[in-house]
Amino acid sequence: MSWDVSPGKHFTDEVKIRIMQDPIEVVTAFLATWDSPEGWERGVTTFFADDAVYENIGMSKSVGLEAILDFVRHYSTMTGGGWIVVRTHAIASFGNTVLTERVDDMVDGRGDVLITTPVMGAFDLRDGKIIAWRDYFDTSAINPPYDGPGALIRLPS
Repeated sequence: MSWDVSPGKHFTDEVKIRIMQDPIEVVTAFLATWDSPEGWERGVTTFFADDAVYENIGMSKSVGLEAILDFVRHYSTMTGGGWIVVRTHAIASFGNTVLTERVDDMVDGRGDVLITTPVMGAFDLRDGKIIAWRDYFDTSAINPPYDGPGALIRLPS
C-alpha cells in the first residue's frame, strides 16, 4: 500500500490510518503532517497511542498523549503558529521500530526558518500507532535552553 506523502497532503480519514500497518508508512505519514500550522498536533492526535512517550534526548521527555500535545502546543506558541518542514534522507525499519535520518526546518508563523536541525529519530509502534518516539540531535543549537513542558532539569555547570 502506498500513500501520497508529498507536502500539503494530510491524512484526516481515520479509516485510512487504521488500515495503514506498515511501520515505515505510519512514520512517513506522521512526518508529512508537520508541514502546516496545527499539522504536528493533528499528526500526534492521529498517529499516537494514548500511552506514548516522546523524548528529545537530553532536552525533554513527555509521557502520555496529553503531555505530548502540551509540548507540541508550547512549540506552536513559541514560534507564533509555526510548523516544521521535514526532509527525510534515510528511513529503515526492523520489526516495529523505524529509524529516520532527517533534517527538520523549524519555521515561524510567517514561514521564516528559525533553526535547521539534523536529527536521528527512532519510533516504536504497536498496532499501527506510535508508542515511543526518540529524537537525537545537538541540543546546544537551542539557545536559550528549552524550559517548556517536559523539560529536563539541568544542574548548573
